[in-house]
Amino acid sequence: MKKAVVSTLCAVLLVGSVSARSYFDKSKDILIAQFDSRPDPDDIMAIAALGCMLAHSELDGVNYYAVAGAYGEQSDRALYIPAPDLFTMAFGAKNTMWTDAHNEYSSSVTRIKDKVKPILQNGGKVWIQEAGQSNITADWIRALISDGVAESLIKSNVILVQHSVWNEDMTAPADLTYVQDKTTYQPLDSGNVASDQDRGPQTPRYTSTDTSFLAQAKSSQNPKAKQLWVEADRVIDNHPNKTKNDTIQNDGVDYSDCVENWWIFNVADAGTVAAFWAKFVVNEVDSGGGSGAPIGKTVTFNAKANGKFVRADGNGDPVNWRLQADVTQEWSKTKFKVVDAGGGMIALIASNGKYVCADKNLDSVNRPLAANRTAIGSWEKYSWVDNSDGSVSLKSASNGKYVSADSALGSVWPLAANGSAVGTGEKFTVSVK
Repeated sequence: MKKAVVSTLCAVLLVGSVSARSYFDKSKDILIAQFDSRPDPDDIMAIAALGCMLAHSELDGVNYYAVAGAYGEQSDRALYIPAPDLFTMAFGAKNTMWTDAHNEYSSSVTRIKDKVKPILQNGGKVWIQEAGQSNITADWIRALISDGVAESLIKSNVILVQHSVWNEDMTAPADLTYVQDKTTYQPLDSGNVASDQDRGPQTPRYTSTDTSFLAQAKSSQNPKAKQLWVEADRVIDNHPNKTKNDTIQNDGVDYSDCVENWWIFNVADAGTVAAFWAKFVVNEVDSGGGSGAPIGKTVTFNAKANGKFVRADGNGDPVNWRLQADVTQEWSKTKFKVVDAGGGMIALIASNGKYVCADKNLDSVNRPLAANRTAIGSWEKYSWVDNSDGSVSLKSASNGKYVSADSALGSVWPLAANGSAVGTGEKFTVSVK
């Protein structure tokens, strides 16, 4: 169910604590989801589960970046479980939406730092799902400080969420002390180990020996969920580490790392495995989830409001190529490439090679569309909505508004993310080239 406060996912009351907690704000915060995948295969299931969560309409617009290989002091490198295809299915393009710290550690530290720094500079918070060890977190925080980010800002606005004593034990002691000192460190009760209770807020038990859950996921009518869980099961079945988790070895489910997401996003109606499955795994697909988008294809958009093609053109502003529905014929500037932005969202690349942004900096009220960004963030993500009349609408992840060809903003019918519902102005005829 959608929350009453737009853009903010409200928090539950902390058990055993009277102090206020921060809330995840979709308009300016980011989730950094870090998975060790070494040696326990529960991380693989947690990746699939988080991918299902991010594809749900309730989490539309969540800005995130995922990390593979966020492990610590485990001794045998061969115990790592690679799952690049699963990461791409769950989160989007490599490097843009996730990074491989197992093979590219130094570059990954830099990528994470570069994702986090502008969030902090713009007043946002960084929420770390520490589904592994904190060695890499310590390194990218050091990089932030070296890059001039104030330690006080990091302390107040970087929230590290950790549910596992074992993860802490496998973190280099100096790095664990460092992140506990430099961040707002939030321990949670474990999602699977009884001995890890009473560490912090209570959490669900996201593990079950009931084999029906995995079977349901692999045959789900939700195509995104089915794709993710079939791939997760394939990865686990083809790696010897399957035997390191008794529940998973016997075809149960263990995605206990996702209790951190449960707390961060406050999905209070998913407090059991059955409830989580009903909400995120075997749920009906949301109409705006992007399932009908022609990923990887080049398309044109013709506005139903005036019968004109949409172009991105820098004639009036060479930096911000504004989108406007004002030409009668297709040509190079009316063509856009549709790419997977992760979490069931899409992004558009214009003829200048830039991503199309619903840009609050150009107009904080109407958020005009401009091809002016080199990377995908929440302002560059859209839900692809297939309408019953065969037309398509785009819903911006930045503010939850529909993209409109709006003559009220100018005679060239500028495109802006300012429509509260789908009407003629928010409908486009799409042609795949």
